[in-house]
Amino acid sequence: MTDALRPSARFTEIRKLTEVSRALTCAVSPEDVLRLTVDHAADVLSVERVALMLADTRGELVIRASRGIDEAVLQQLRAAPPDTLIHRLHEVFHGPRARFLCVPLVTGGAVTGALAVGLSANPDADVDEEEWLLSALADQAAVAIEKTRLHETAQDAEHRFRLAVESTGIGTWEYTPATGSLLWDGRCKALFNVGADAPDRYDAFLAAIHPDDRPRVHDCLQRSLQSAGTDTFHVECRPVSPEGHQRWVMANGHAFFDSRGEPARVLGTALDVTDRKRREEELQANEERFRRLSVELEQANRTKDQFLVTLSHELRTPLTATAGWVRLLQSAKLSTEQAARALDVIGRNVKTQTRIVDDLLDVSRIATGELKVHPIWCDASAVIEAATDAIRPAAVAKDIRVDMVVEPDAVKVFADPERLQQILWHVLANAVKFTGRWGQVALTCRRTGRDVEIAVSDNGEGIAPQVIPFVFDRIPQADASPRREHGGQGLGLAIVRHLVTLHGGSASAHSDGKGLGTTITVRLPLPAAAQESSDRPDDTPIRWPA
Repeated sequence: MTDALRPSARFTEIRKLTEVSRALTCAVSPEDVLRLTVDHAADVLSVERVALMLADTRGELVIRASRGIDEAVLQQLRAAPPDTLIHRLHEVFHGPRARFLCVPLVTGGAVTGALAVGLSANPDADVDEEEWLLSALADQAAVAIEKTRLHETAQDAEHRFRLAVESTGIGTWEYTPATGSLLWDGRCKALFNVGADAPDRYDAFLAAIHPDDRPRVHDCLQRSLQSAGTDTFHVECRPVSPEGHQRWVMANGHAFFDSRGEPARVLGTALDVTDRKRREEELQANEERFRRLSVELEQANRTKDQFLVTLSHELRTPLTATAGWVRLLQSAKLSTEQAARALDVIGRNVKTQTRIVDDLLDVSRIATGELKVHPIWCDASAVIEAATDAIRPAAVAKDIRVDMVVEPDAVKVFADPERLQQILWHVLANAVKFTGRWGQVALTCRRTGRDVEIAVSDNGEGIAPQVIPFVFDRIPQADASPRREHGGQGLGLAIVRHLVTLHGGSASAHSDGKGLGTTITVRLPLPAAAQESSDRPDDTPIRWPA
């Protein structure tokens, strides 16, 4: 080639390399790049045989594309040991009429392949020019191969990301503050109960959120726009639900800023967290229930200990008196009158202990559901008289007057006589216990509608208003009140309420306050057949003297 022709030839070469670069740039897959490289190498260098090799994962060269090589020869080359591949190619390409030229493909300073051609053995050929062209082709091929590899890697990453997003049900959104647009995908719109045709506007997004939650979501988004891109916000909100079904969505977002520090966009996701929210609420409810049960258990343990102390005292008191009088009787030093008194005291204490034990047995039956009543038609006056006789000695000992009035239409009552007597005994004994010397207790039995009402009133200590709701509890809450000073294990009124409930009735307490007395009222229902009037011959109330 003459010097006069060199500028024109170099221009042609550069033009061809430019076309090669354009073609390789448009290639979208590594296979296209490989095919185009060997084709253009054959065209630019006017050769018939070209081989393009790339390094595999072990760094060994493997022929990936070729031209002008017989298939049988190509199979032999591929089967040859990797470290002999260049030498074997040299043997194939080099000959009397051909020269072998091979240049590396370099990416990021590392050899990633090689491009080899079989050139003409023309002695006038410019070897440096041919090597420069082949090296330029190799450089362009290396860049194109790396570009397509990165493109495929990015596509794979995007595909994996979309697959992960779709499998988790996450919706995505992008907010542009400058225009107020908010692009939200179909999953995000579905999470917020809007159709696919909902406008891509921030105000439409905000309108899809429950009114109570909108300010919180808006504030979180605005704070992110002022955070200089340092914070990712997380906010839980409820979408507006036309059906009224409440669902919770977690909205996450991060703001991005331009070179001037101005907010450019906010990228975010949305995820249904309803199940997690419900589990949290259930956990909180269980924790609250556990805390409440722990407090109740602690209170129950304290109450049980107090009950056992009180019960021990109640049992010990009559036992102590009985044991003392028994020792005096055994000494044979008592007079006839003293011995009679001793027997009387012993008898009364035995009855007291018997009642305590009976109360404990009744409480046990109440707890197991074994306590039963068997109501029949009975004479209320007879039952009231029996209960009054039982508490009369205690009333006489304190000079307490006991008045009773049974109105004619309340003589007949439908109740278990034995249990009714037990009810009245506990109520009367309670009134006598908490009434001071020379006090007064009044019992009234009357008809009120379809019920028989028995009220026992005293002018004793009374009950503080805050204690009234607990007077029928098995272990009274008024343990600090003066009423506890009179002893008692706190079972009587609890048994009263349970027995009255078994009769289908009710029991209530009333007091105007401390020192103003107490009224305990028991109401027992009458069956429909009991609407007949009393069989008494006159309407005169029955009265017993104190």
